[in-house]
Amino acid sequence: MLAMADSSSNYISDYISDYISDRVEIINTALKKFIADLEAGGSPVYEAVYYSLFPGGKRLRPILTMAAAEALGVSHSRAIRPACALELIHSYSLVHDDLPCMDDDDFRRGRPTVHRAFGEALALLAGDALISLAFEVLSSPGAVAELGAETCVRLVDELARASGGLGMVGGQALELSCAGKAGHLDVQLEKLEKVAMLKTGALFKASLRCGAIVAGADDRTLDALTRFAGYFGLAFQAADDLADMDSDDDSVSLARAYGAAKTRSVIRDFRERAISELGFLGERARILRSLTDLLCKQ
Repeated sequence: MLAMADSSSNYISDYISDYISDRVEIINTALKKFIADLEAGGSPVYEAVYYSLFPGGKRLRPILTMAAAEALGVSHSRAIRPACALELIHSYSLVHDDLPCMDDDDFRRGRPTVHRAFGEALALLAGDALISLAFEVLSSPGAVAELGAETCVRLVDELARASGGLGMVGGQALELSCAGKAGHLDVQLEKLEKVAMLKTGALFKASLRCGAIVAGADDRTLDALTRFAGYFGLAFQAADDLADMDSDDDSVSLARAYGAAKTRSVIRDFRERAISELGFLGERARILRSLTDLLCKQ
């Protein structure tokens, strides 16, 4: 029986691994297409933009967008524009977060950060270019032809809200106010949870919602996927913090605030809540459930 269970687990692991690899390849091809005009036009920010995007990270946000659309019966190709727009916004946020005025990081993904490779001014401008391109991808004549004007407006609104002052940017600003307060974690816990919901969770919610929007989902479906994304975001952030807990970094995080034991319990609780929100989709939610299990480990 155990051998059968292990075999099934390995099959699921291989299945989701193959899914991720396939979608990453699709996303990377599309991103190169969307930045091609910068290269063709001789833009001085092209190299920094390319450097910020490739080889890239997990591509988690665009994968969630595509997985949501597919769970609702729509091809991943219809979701590629909002998927790439979300990755462009995420990439800009990393470029700006790494700047000396923010986190002041020298390395990301094993190589110099954009401002170390190209200078602070060009890094700042590359981030600006990524923001602009994200909205161009969703509002261009090509986007309207593919998705329809009403859908494009909804997608632009979704991304703007998620990435702005009441979303990701607001979360980053709130995180700055937590810096250097490791001795007062009991006071900071509520604030740290809000940071996670905004800085990380807002783009996750937009990812799921944008996938649902291109699939023509009704409000009830959108609400369920929004709740799923909220729990997923908290579980993901807590798991990420837990993985970094043994590092020399003394920054305040959910894992340090909760402690290791409670963090594991919190991850498990949020993961289970997230998966329960997918019940209405049945087997169609297989990829979203598998991603949750894979990425939100305690």
